[in-house]
Amino acid sequence: MKKLFLILAAIFAVAMITGCTQSSSPAGGGNGSAVTTKTIKAAPDAVGDIVLKNGTAIAYYDGLTLTDQEKADAIAVIFYAGGDNELGNRKLGVGLYEYYHTRSYYAQNSNTTGRKTNEANNETNGLNNQKVMENYDDYKTQHISDFDSDHLDNLNYPAFYWTGNYYDWDGVDIPWDESNPNALCKNWYVPATKELKKLLEQSTLVNKAFAKISDTADKFPETGYKSYWSSTTDNTPTNSISPEMYENAYYFILEPQASTKIQGPYSIKKDTALAVRAIHAF
Repeated sequence: MKKLFLILAAIFAVAMITGCTQSSSPAGGGNGSAVTTKTIKAAPDAVGDIVLKNGTAIAYYDGLTLTDQEKADAIAVIFYAGGDNELGNRKLGVGLYEYYHTRSYYAQNSNTTGRKTNEANNETNGLNNQKVMENYDDYKTQHISDFDSDHLDNLNYPAFYWTGNYYDWDGVDIPWDESNPNALCKNWYVPATKELKKLLEQSTLVNKAFAKISDTADKFPETGYKSYWSSTTDNTPTNSISPEMYENAYYFILEPQASTKIQGPYSIKKDTALAVRAIHAF
């Protein structure tokens, strides 16, 4: 009996050391490195999670394979899952596509309110900046029915208008829900400076998750560089005329092969042609 007890004790000790071969994602499980099997979550909670149209999420891991339906339902990848004192405990995801407007960011028209003011100056929550811009009368003159890739050159606020209507972009197609203020079709926005920096820091992992979803997802550059707009206005006036004008906003450069991969924030005229990504808090 004593011998049997010693054998069982040895087996138990080995089991404790080796652990199990199957794992699921812990809450806030970072980049999903602990996941070895497909894990469906009621809501995203870790960087790398792939968010679906119904609000559920699939944990990313290198061996993940999605079904055709899961690929069709994927709308975002989580790039921030809490832990930063400034950004708080929100879960932030980036959409699968980006927009590169060839002429302007805030406005082509020098008389638009958004080009001249510094009210969209939040550094940690771009949704606040988005709402500021959408409340301007010269933004409201645009209508959702006009949202078409062939007409974007005519909009006063192309980047904000694109992110605000991201749910209807080709390949996204999130069902519109007028009755639900928290529906995932709503509240997509241009990231503020500190949100954008977090996003670019996770661009490599985001690209890996994008590759699981679709060949048409717009990956972040893996060679060369690209510049991305934030929604944060530079509070330094660009002239001394009364009233003062604030014609600059901040952007970052992502250059994967450079010694400093993420460069910025830099200030530049709001009508400069740069890329923009749509993000959402989940």
